[in-house]
Amino acid sequence: MPNLDALYFTMLNSNKKSLTLNTKSPEGKAIMEKLIRQADVLVENFAPGAMDRMGFTRERIQELNLKFSDFTLKITGAPLLGEHTDEVLTMLGYSKEKIAAMHRNQIV
Repeated sequence: MPNLDALYFTMLNSNKKSLTLNTKSPEGKAIMEKLIRQADVLVENFAPGAMDRMGFTRERIQELNLKFSDFTLKITGAPLLGEHTDEVLTMLGYSKEKIAAMHRNQIV
């Protein structure tokens, strides 16, 4: 049907709100800081180092919200978890079969 979202997009994003920010502008950075201060969880999907380049280093985020000082988990397409990769993927709900397939396809 015209002007309707694809079903998969709708299913994955139901009950979610989204926002686009230009974090290169002072106004965008101010909004991002406000959101971090109010957040319970911060999930970002940037390439490694992108948040740092925007001025949102781990230390800056912790200054804005102490909730983020205890635990940080960053998942990227790059194999950054080292020897703990399988353990983290298991905690995230991936099956042993899926993890094995990811190793075979050199995803992790």
